[in-house]
Amino acid sequence: MKYMPTAKPLMLMTKTSHTCLIVSSMASLVLLMMVLYGTMSSQQPGGSSLRHDYQLLGRPLYKLDLSWPKNPELYTGDVFGVAVNQYAGVVYVAQRGDNVPKVLVFTTDGDYLMSWNTTTLEKPHGIFLADAASSNPTVWVTDVGNGPYGHCIKRYTPSGKLLQVLGTPGKAGSGLDPLQFDQPAEIFVHDSGEIYIVDGDGGMNNRLIKLSKEQKVMWMHGEKGQGLAQFYIPHSVTVDTAQRVWVADRGNKRIQVFNSVTGEWLGTWGSCFTEDAPYSVRLTPDKKYFVVVQLNTNQISLLDAPPVGMIGFTTSAGERGRMTDRPGAPKRVVRVRWECLAEAPVHEIFNSHLGQSFNSIQRETGDIKSDWTMFSISITEVTVLSCDRKVVPVMVVTPEPNGGHQR
Repeated sequence: MKYMPTAKPLMLMTKTSHTCLIVSSMASLVLLMMVLYGTMSSQQPGGSSLRHDYQLLGRPLYKLDLSWPKNPELYTGDVFGVAVNQYAGVVYVAQRGDNVPKVLVFTTDGDYLMSWNTTTLEKPHGIFLADAASSNPTVWVTDVGNGPYGHCIKRYTPSGKLLQVLGTPGKAGSGLDPLQFDQPAEIFVHDSGEIYIVDGDGGMNNRLIKLSKEQKVMWMHGEKGQGLAQFYIPHSVTVDTAQRVWVADRGNKRIQVFNSVTGEWLGTWGSCFTEDAPYSVRLTPDKKYFVVVQLNTNQISLLDAPPVGMIGFTTSAGERGRMTDRPGAPKRVVRVRWECLAEAPVHEIFNSHLGQSFNSIQRETGDIKSDWTMFSISITEVTVLSCDRKVVPVMVVTPEPNGGHQR
């Protein structure tokens, strides 16, 4: 099954406890990547104008295509991941189970092409297609199996020939030289050749690792916890065009954001995920929306991607569609209620949170600039925990040609 652009509104489910607008229920993870790569919209004339119209009307951008694939009986295992080559019109579906082909290959029209005849995959978790536009695309698969081929990441040709293995097959670990993983969840390969890995689908590790094109470790966050840049089951990773790395921190029910060059922590999203955690995060081809899967509540959400220079907060695509603001502009600002710190009970809670937060920060001794930056971040974070937040109107200031400003 897959999603395709729609001219008919679907049933919308709204949640009053957060700002997400749920686009549709998820039948399987195959649906997710079909939305991500927009294969159908690129094949239909007028797709972009249709999409714009439906954004303005607040309607869903996609509908479920129940006729895909044409032979669903070929799914003999549990479907767990999908990757799409939009240029070649090919879809790779990863499945789990005993004595089943671990990867099935279809056309975007739903015709079956082949299955991989490989014994080197035990338990696929994440699947990613790299260099799709080149003449030599490759398919990366993370393997969380516990057998002799598990706990590593593998690179294959489109026909399933094993080209490379990252990690130590069959041996779980936390080493960096040689590189080891324990149930690596997902991989993202940037056009530059740099690699981002989230390692720790319930194993000993809770890591976000960046590798260079030469596959050397460039930076890493690897501490388990609930604080800034800490993880509990980092489950998915994607990178946008503004040098930002977005990580689905499943166990903490949030998405954390980092600078792709330095690894610096930039912010976090959590308000959308009070009922269920984000399991997967990807960007639509136009980079306007994040596509987020919440597995236990069977939901796929489209969330506005913030403009360059800000992290913002979660706003659904449908919600933005009903607004008259310029595309990409924040619709409202969530302000920390600092004034509540004057209240004695809140002040005591604040001090407790602040002590815990600042004690967990990793920094070099004597690094005053680093200390102050992280301390100021901690103050804001614990004030949010202690005082809550409230929504205030937005003032957008844009420069005018004569040097003045327009509000």
